[in-house]
Amino acid sequence: MTLSLEHQSGILSKLLSCGVSLLAEVFRLRTTLPEDISDVSKSRFKSILLEFSYFETPIEFDQKIEDNVGLKDLDEEFTELHRGYVLDFSKFMHRLCSFIFEFAEYTQKYATVDVLLDTEWNKIHSQRADVLYHLGIILIFLDEKFLASSREALFVAGQRLGDKFASTHFETSISLLRERKDVFENCFVHLGVDRKFAENVLEYVRTFSLIQTQDVGMSSRKSSLVYIALWFIPNVLRDEGPLMRTLVDAFFGDQWILPLHFELTANVLQKWKNYKPAILALRGVLRQEHVASIVQQKIEILKSNKLPSGLLSLEEFEYYKKTLVVCNSALKWIILHFGDLERFKKISILFDPFKYLLTLIKFEYKFKQSALFTIKNKTAQADKLKERISSSIDQVVHILDRSQESWKTKVSAWLGKINDKLSAIGVVNPKSVNVIESVKLKLEEISEITSDDQRVINQYLEVILKNLDSLKTVILLNFDFLNTLDTQCDADYLWNCISGWVPKLESLLQSEPVMVKYFFFKLKSPIEVKVAGMSTEKSEAIAVFYHKILETYLKRIVQAIPRGVFVELEELQSLLIDDEYCFIEKSKVKNIIQSERRRRLAEKTCKISKLSLGRTYFTYRVAQKIETHISFKHHNLNEVTIHISNIEHC
Repeated sequence: MTLSLEHQSGILSKLLSCGVSLLAEVFRLRTTLPEDISDVSKSRFKSILLEFSYFETPIEFDQKIEDNVGLKDLDEEFTELHRGYVLDFSKFMHRLCSFIFEFAEYTQKYATVDVLLDTEWNKIHSQRADVLYHLGIILIFLDEKFLASSREALFVAGQRLGDKFASTHFETSISLLRERKDVFENCFVHLGVDRKFAENVLEYVRTFSLIQTQDVGMSSRKSSLVYIALWFIPNVLRDEGPLMRTLVDAFFGDQWILPLHFELTANVLQKWKNYKPAILALRGVLRQEHVASIVQQKIEILKSNKLPSGLLSLEEFEYYKKTLVVCNSALKWIILHFGDLERFKKISILFDPFKYLLTLIKFEYKFKQSALFTIKNKTAQADKLKERISSSIDQVVHILDRSQESWKTKVSAWLGKINDKLSAIGVVNPKSVNVIESVKLKLEEISEITSDDQRVINQYLEVILKNLDSLKTVILLNFDFLNTLDTQCDADYLWNCISGWVPKLESLLQSEPVMVKYFFFKLKSPIEVKVAGMSTEKSEAIAVFYHKILETYLKRIVQAIPRGVFVELEELQSLLIDDEYCFIEKSKVKNIIQSERRRRLAEKTCKISKLSLGRTYFTYRVAQKIETHISFKHHNLNEVTIHISNIEHC
């Protein structure tokens, strides 16, 4: 059964929007999980937090609680405290089951799309892969971020509160939430997603490099997509050794830890350890000497690519972008794999990823701000450059007009026409770039035919060529350029590092607070990438939610400032003196003044003042910038109510 391209795209857009919303909702549920439920074994309500054994004899369990005054009081207290959260979790499971069944129905009707290399159908293939990917990520996040006992207790509590499920939804929820002895991802194959659909997605990702497409997002997450797709066709992991070797060589030959989402990664060496063909293929390529060479290669990339520290040149913007992409990719590999290199003996990294990250994000912030300024002032920037080019061309024409040689006269006339043509090009016209490129070729030809004694002309031509490169950059720069850069310099993996870097960030906040601002700007860059393609209302709500999570992280780190103030105040006590002098001998004035002590006293009081005054300002400014990253047409960001569960059911 086939559908038109537009119809397929509409169905998949709806499914993808639902998947992104559900992923944000399960993230919200994890961040707001009450302590009383996060670990049932340590909860004071553990006697009434029931596992799935409750469903064997529900009447007996309910009667037992009803007959015991202590249990009944606990049950009522739990309901009063956590009823809202329990019902939110139940609503999430309702929507998740609906999403699974709707997607499974789609995959069974439209299992394959045969036109793999047709660029018109590339969007459909990308959407199909994205929906499958989001389904896998939602389920993995649910499994890894909630203990099995918590999941079961929440589901049972929802049922006891009267939130009944349809039979199919009930069975699916039990399958997803119950505690498992085997790998959780093994349940994917039982969700009803057609095997041929998953195989078609896998084939698309494998042939993606042959497709002429601008889908940067797909390029950056191919390995993660393959990893998720394989769980829906586990026979490949289990039985097909040759295919697994091909896939490992193509997608996992130099990486085994994959970023999946904010605060979520996958270690394929651990996940595939019970699948013999898969683990043999991995061990075949991830040999110690190979991994050691990868480590050295990544470090060499970071050391060899020098990040500019001075003013940025417009003509070098493309080079800056390539440098950022290469360095971000290398640093991402090191940070992701840094903690897992212990499994490879004799491999150690004498390199501080955090220190280099600070250098990189400082330059990245500077580059993005320069690009943003240029985009906002595009017309003015282009006019200035055209003036410079016109002035330089006039100078060359003036020099050539002094000569009586015929070829110089022709060149002079031609330059005059070029000047008029460049003055007329528009900054929003894509064809302007072609005009600039053709002009550059002609100017290079002129430069080659000029003799060595005409160095002045050559110098002018070099200036013109540089300004033409700058003009080309101004024309090409747009918001898509920045969005593409955010996608290529993917930073969602850094969210997983925040908790481990809190001491470093607290120390950094006291010494260089502006670097903490750069760090959080880096963390927020992937948020818009995650919500791209959704309706405006949903994307705004989800983006604001993720920004609020970042604000929570920031507030935690900012607590270092009041602690630092009290530490400084304690040290200040030793510098104070209680002795009072009413008469001082001239010879002892120098000793009594104690200039060094007073210098340290002034230094400490100055530092305390800066910390005290800076805390409020820094918290307000950085949090404000994080929040106001999204520009609303009709809403003030502070007026938006964040509650992902209120997003309409897809």
